[in-house]
Amino acid sequence: MIGQTITFDGHRLNDLFFVGAVDVGLPEFSARTEDRTTADGAVFRSNRLGSVRIAMELVVKPTSGRTSREALSKLLSWLDVDGPRVLTLSEDEGLARLAVPTGTPTVADSDYNDRLTVEFLQPDPALWGTTRTITIPSTGSVTFVVSGDYPTRPSVHAALAVRSPSTEQWGLRLDRGRSDMQQMSVPLAGSSGHAVDFDCEARTCHVDLATTVPSLASDWFVIAPGTHSIDNNNGTHNLCELTWTERWHR
Repeated sequence: MIGQTITFDGHRLNDLFFVGAVDVGLPEFSARTEDRTTADGAVFRSNRLGSVRIAMELVVKPTSGRTSREALSKLLSWLDVDGPRVLTLSEDEGLARLAVPTGTPTVADSDYNDRLTVEFLQPDPALWGTTRTITIPSTGSVTFVVSGDYPTRPSVHAALAVRSPSTEQWGLRLDRGRSDMQQMSVPLAGSSGHAVDFDCEARTCHVDLATTVPSLASDWFVIAPGTHSIDNNNGTHNLCELTWTERWHR
């Protein structure tokens, strides 16, 4: 699509450039298989979508108040990031991409009609929508609905989590009673409360801000779109929140 509104890491590219053609590639696609032990061939396990490449043409605006070289210098400062940042295209209708620039754009030392191409790599094939948070009761379970059409990996924050006296752990259980039930727990020292954080996207666990290894029986929660339930099945807590971001294929 030509003439889109583009922002990257909070910077609006249209302020300095006319946006030409934007080429959004299809994600890389692969299948995961597992060798059979009792027969020839392999068993199919799952499909996997890989990264997406995005290229866009930019033309320096004569009304930007900058020379081509100045506009390029400003753009380079915006692209100098140390990891994926939010990239929004107007054609995505409010959804966001996490992308990182690849390569270095170049422009000729001529006039304001100088053209350049900027390329991005989107490691996560899904687009990100609304971020939502629910509060998990210390006893009983809560039901919630995940929108989107692609699984999401949530984060958990518990203020003053207190371990179970019998297991000496604190943790949560997702979709109790279902065949795809998942659980996450961590050992805690002493009977006092601790701040516990799980990040299932980054696969990190922290207790009182210190990096900690979760229990061996733990799963890093992956939540498919639909209705789910979650409960506190080890210990208690003062406040516990589950946060996730909707993810979409388109």
